[in-house]
Amino acid sequence: DLREISPRTPKAGHLGHDHDRALRVEKMAQFIGEHALENIHADDVATAAELHPNYAMALYKRAIGLTIKQSITRHRLDMAQSMLIASDFAVASIAFDCGFGSLSSFYAAFEQRFHTSPAVFRQSYSRITKVA
Repeated sequence: DLREISPRTPKAGHLGHDHDRALRVEKMAQFIGEHALENIHADDVATAAELHPNYAMALYKRAIGLTIKQSITRHRLDMAQSMLIASDFAVASIAFDCGFGSLSSFYAAFEQRFHTSPAVFRQSYSRITKVA
């Protein structure tokens, strides 16, 4: 019987659940990438993917391995790291430009992720480039 060996196909006009979930996660990740430097929260990310916030947070965590908040913070830290390397802007300016609401939250997040302070990171990186 061919029905037993034929792959299952979604009903016409309906995406499979896994495909739909993957598209929603992709929408959330894209929204974070485009808006992380703004004052966004998990609810904003969920709204962008047209999902209930609780479901969005669980789906995102399951798919990516990080919470939405962790992803936003990671994106902000990546940008801050780049700015520390490529500019002479004050650390405080970088923190606020990268979406952190306070200098203390920026320092705490930076040190937790990179195991050094922003200033020490910048100094150590500038030493490496001067030697090279």
